[in-house]
Amino acid sequence: MAPRDDAERRLVRHYRAAVGQCAANLSRDLGKFHVPPASSPYKQDDKTARRVTNHKQRHPRARILTLNLEQSFHKIANVRDHLEALATVLGSDPPPVYAPSSLTRVIVEAAAGLHALLDGSIDIEERLLRASSALLESYHHSLNAALQLPPHMFPDAASDARRRLDALVKRVERTGLEVRRQVNGKPTGVRWVGASAFRGVPFATTSAMIEEAFSGYPALYQMGSGVAHSMEWMLGDNARIAVTGPAIMTYESNPLANGGSATAAVAATEVVISAYGRYMGFDPEDALVPYRRRRETLDKYMNEFALRRPRSLQRS
Repeated sequence: MAPRDDAERRLVRHYRAAVGQCAANLSRDLGKFHVPPASSPYKQDDKTARRVTNHKQRHPRARILTLNLEQSFHKIANVRDHLEALATVLGSDPPPVYAPSSLTRVIVEAAAGLHALLDGSIDIEERLLRASSALLESYHHSLNAALQLPPHMFPDAASDARRRLDALVKRVERTGLEVRRQVNGKPTGVRWVGASAFRGVPFATTSAMIEEAFSGYPALYQMGSGVAHSMEWMLGDNARIAVTGPAIMTYESNPLANGGSATAAVAATEVVISAYGRYMGFDPEDALVPYRRRRETLDKYMNEFALRRPRSLQRS
């Protein structure tokens, strides 16, 4: 479907360019932070872990920090992969109706998780607790999935997954953390030995992590959930009753919603660059400048389009 007017053409052109540039440049910009200085949180965490008074906890703590960096890299890869998919989807003509929102939700959630795991303002005890909680949650989900596989096709899947989870619990407890488990083995909490209360597994809800990482976008979690969970209040925005022919429902991509998805994706890219850069001991401000400019430009054209938005796109 061709754009209706110049305002829509400008918006479409800029949201396509913004996401495409994020997908193309994220790896390059993160590469600027790959050699951390000794003063970086990354180096300080490793130094502190290896000098803990209880020498039996040194290697387990260092290993959990390594696993935390690995799971953070996985989240970065997930962001990059979905940015590329979003660029492809938004570049199609016409773009899909709902897929941009779903792809953006993955990008936002991965960026928020990375922000929590690599937060440069927390101490090593909090980082080890968050990392352990996230790993325990992931390993338990792996076990749940394995238990539901047909055993005649995957005879060792459940036992292998359970063994990995049990090994992780032992590794976490060797750091000085205590893991609370249900009778069926599900991890439900972690705390430092001697602490008064357990922290949950997961250590924070997805909504709380998104709200923390994207404080400038207060409705981001709800907007992303609307499509991801097929809620009428979001899906209905793209539905129309045909004005000619049979009275059937038709669905049409919304340029303003696509611009919102692109804006959130750019903001998520900024979160990734900022969290990773600061954890590695760098000031990421220079790297963030072009992304902020993209968001500002996109916001300008979204506002222009909204003021001239065709009535046919407005929900009654």
